[in-house]
Amino acid sequence: MRWSSRPANTRVGLSGPADELARLRAALPAGQEGVVTTGSLDVCDTAGNCATAGPVAGVRLDTKPPVAACTPPPPGPLAVEATAPCTAADAGSGLRETDEAAFVLSTSVGAGNADPAAETGSNEVCDVTDNCVTVGPFTANVDLTAVTAGPAVAPPRRVTVLAAVRPAGPVPIPYAEPVGPPGSEVSCQPAPGSAAGDGWLLVTCDVRSASGAHTFVGFPLVVKPVPDLAPGGPAVAGGAWRAVGVGFAPGAAVQVQIDGADVAAATAGADGRVSVDVTMPATANAGQHTQVVRGVDAGGNPLLVVSLVAVDALVVGEQPPTSPPLSAPNLPTSGPSVPADPPGEPAVPRFERDAVPTTTTTTTTPTTPTTTTPGGATTTTSTGSPGPSTTNPGDGSGATGAGPGGDPSSTGTATTGSLPLTGFALGGPVALALALLIGGFVLRRMAARHRVADDG
Repeated sequence: MRWSSRPANTRVGLSGPADELARLRAALPAGQEGVVTTGSLDVCDTAGNCATAGPVAGVRLDTKPPVAACTPPPPGPLAVEATAPCTAADAGSGLRETDEAAFVLSTSVGAGNADPAAETGSNEVCDVTDNCVTVGPFTANVDLTAVTAGPAVAPPRRVTVLAAVRPAGPVPIPYAEPVGPPGSEVSCQPAPGSAAGDGWLLVTCDVRSASGAHTFVGFPLVVKPVPDLAPGGPAVAGGAWRAVGVGFAPGAAVQVQIDGADVAAATAGADGRVSVDVTMPATANAGQHTQVVRGVDAGGNPLLVVSLVAVDALVVGEQPPTSPPLSAPNLPTSGPSVPADPPGEPAVPRFERDAVPTTTTTTTTPTTPTTTTPGGATTTTSTGSPGPSTTNPGDGSGATGAGPGGDPSSTGTATTGSLPLTGFALGGPVALALALLIGGFVLRRMAARHRVADDG
């Protein structure tokens, strides 16, 4: 019996002089799901002959939306597009779209731009019976402007991950991060090893040189299901096993990894398929492990076949198997073919290595309002300690924000016509006169306070 989100009516036909129809009803309150039983009904003909119809068991009702959860973006400012990885599940009728078991919401600020309240997208997740829940958007502080002469880095055009699991579900995406020059650091979102379901996502990376300059790059990653390559059972620690893959470039070098460690190397055949016997590490703990068959496709783009392997501990007194067990994956006589790309490939923003930063801000406080004055100077007021330091090389003024103590009263000076505490650009003599006037006023107030304290 199929799932339904509406009360179920089971029709009971009556034969007799009055060809009537009776209904047995089963219902659940809103927000619940489960298998229920209808009531029963006594039906009689005009002569008084009666029979009981029902109850009917196994009526499946689902009036509860899926459960979805997201990890909000971290506090900013972020030097890459903000992402919120999400998961969803439905214990009743199941998700209408299986690729919504794991997805990522992201901002689209774009290189060279900044938005302190950038919003990610949102997503509506529905079950088979059309109960839906919406997650997102999330707000994040994204700043993609503070880059200067960033390190050269070449991201892949795309990455394909073939999910060799059964049943279908999220798998790790252990892609290789782009490599920057020596001494540079690379940080990508979602990070390598994050779980992702079938479909597309956009990976964005921040490459920082030793001098602090940034380069922002991005590339699309797609996860496709190939359940025919999934293991049929467990491996044994220290025992023989088999790794298989499809979709590689003919003759391409292929590396087999278990939990990130290389265990075998092979070469793809003329049909792009590969099958290689490996040995499960003897140190593998009992439980689930990640196996990756890594190479490139016909276009030279990274291709990963990812499977989840259950490993059993070796029984004391027994020897590990010397040939792959029947539970190991095996290539069929032909195929399986790599699924076609699903719709929805994300557009990769144009990331550039900007020549000159417009504003460089360093802050360790949760909130740091920044104000740009008509004269072009930028001042920052700290709400905690230690305070931020903001410089503006664009106008050559050398304006400096709050000092190391984070005390607004210690906000620094402006050397070429910027009035302290305000940042308004003034002529040198006028600025000096006003500065002395304000300084004298502050000193008089302080002296008055001391006199009051002494009198007390």
